[in-house]
Amino acid sequence: MKKIEAIIRPEKLDEVKSALKVFGIYGMTVSQVVGCGMQHGKIEMYRGQEIKIDLLPKVKIEIVLLDEQVEQVIDLICEKAKTGEIGDGKIFVYPVETVVRISPKFDSWKTKKACNWLKKLSFKLSSRVQKVRTFFIFLFLLKFFSSYLY
Repeated sequence: MKKIEAIIRPEKLDEVKSALKVFGIYGMTVSQVVGCGMQHGKIEMYRGQEIKIDLLPKVKIEIVLLDEQVEQVIDLICEKAKTGEIGDGKIFVYPVETVVRISPKFDSWKTKKACNWLKKLSFKLSSRVQKVRTFFIFLFLLKFFSSYLY
């Protein structure tokens, strides 16, 4: 798993967020940040005087995803956040050892895979007997993943 931190212009947030949703990524953390880089701030006029603003407002998007998705998501963010000017932002990629969901205390990636498998299985089943079997399979998976409880 990898964690992507993308620091972009605030006006590009909606574009990037909607593109990520189309890609299938709904979970993200968005923070308002300030910073400077190659842009070195900007000069604005306030009451007839020039004021240099060193730290410019930016938005930081944090996403944790599978290794296979990283390149595609980076390309997507670059495509949607790019204006062609200095100050478009940066993308950082970090390794993530594990992710634990706080509520049920499961290793959320493995639990999610098992739940997706169960959903696919339950769509194939139609009769009540088969739905009962699905329920018992779910209980078995729940017991199997209980070894991940702390």
